[in-house]
Amino acid sequence: MRRKMKRFFSENRCLLRVLDSFGTHAEFNLQSYFSSHKVELGGRSNPWGGSGLELQQFMTMYPHTDDNTFLGFVVETHNVNQSSQRTNDTLVYGKEVYMWNGSDELLDRVAQFSQLHATVADVRELRGRSVINHGLLSGFELHSLLRRMKVFLGLGFPLEGPAPLEAIANGAVFINPTFNPPKSRRSYAFFADKPTLRELTSQNPYVERFIGRPHVITVDVTDVKQLEQAMREALSSEPRPYLPFEFTVNGMLQRVNMLINKQNFCTTSNFPPRKAARIVYASRLQSCEKACSERGLICERSFFDIAEQESFVNRDKSCPNITRIASPLAPYKCHRQAERLLFSCASVPPNDQILRICPCRDFIEGQIALCSLCL
Repeated sequence: MRRKMKRFFSENRCLLRVLDSFGTHAEFNLQSYFSSHKVELGGRSNPWGGSGLELQQFMTMYPHTDDNTFLGFVVETHNVNQSSQRTNDTLVYGKEVYMWNGSDELLDRVAQFSQLHATVADVRELRGRSVINHGLLSGFELHSLLRRMKVFLGLGFPLEGPAPLEAIANGAVFINPTFNPPKSRRSYAFFADKPTLRELTSQNPYVERFIGRPHVITVDVTDVKQLEQAMREALSSEPRPYLPFEFTVNGMLQRVNMLINKQNFCTTSNFPPRKAARIVYASRLQSCEKACSERGLICERSFFDIAEQESFVNRDKSCPNITRIASPLAPYKCHRQAERLLFSCASVPPNDQILRICPCRDFIEGQIALCSLCL
């Protein structure tokens, strides 16, 4: 659209919303900035970036990028047999056989504790393994199977899919593999052309951060001792089915209703309410996402114009002058932002000389897209 329908794109820019699974960072959204910093951003192309939209116009499946808007999805639910007998069995997360590649040692270890099950669609039997493959299942059949499983085992891929939430919603414990080092554009081929510098610390960072034990055990599955401890813990626990409100039908409707009626990029907007802003100072080598998260808050990009007021950028009155700079790190001491499209919650200073000034807000438990003053 940007290339083939230039006039339409230009005239309707503020109305556009982009569905974006893995998120977009400021460094890739502004093509001129990407072009001049290409090497330090991974030295690759930028096929999904360069749109020049407000970062909140990019809507994500999970709330993983504070700069973007969390649209989300509804986790499917079914009226399956609530009294199904749960066995000490494990369903492996991976519906195509290629997703099992490189997991032999992990699967052999888990098989010592638990009968393995699969829902692999592209083969009937998994050769050389004592695995019960149920093949392609309907939603009802999958949820009925999950009600009988104790463990839902991640293999590391797919990344940030919905299945772990479905498993947790049916009372299974998700074994969530950690990534060390984290997977990112700089280190992992899958992310090579994605317009983000996110570093995934596990297969599903959302359940790692917002759910956790007893429903989720995030563990280094290559560490035999950690894996065995995780399996023992999972098999001995009996967590109740759990689904965060933001992934229910009502949670999705509440969120979408607010976004449709209040989110506005065509005129000046008071959403979220400016009274919700909390300005904090990041530590050295820290993003605003991290600075806000440490305080139980999230970074709110809409409030950067508050964060760059003189009372914050020159709070100790030591600046001889205040300089405007086109940088995703601004505002910081003595510096304001020269290019508003570069306002960034996610950007991390390359050295300890820059301490970021960060706009944060609170969020409703189970509904991270909305603040307590938003309703």
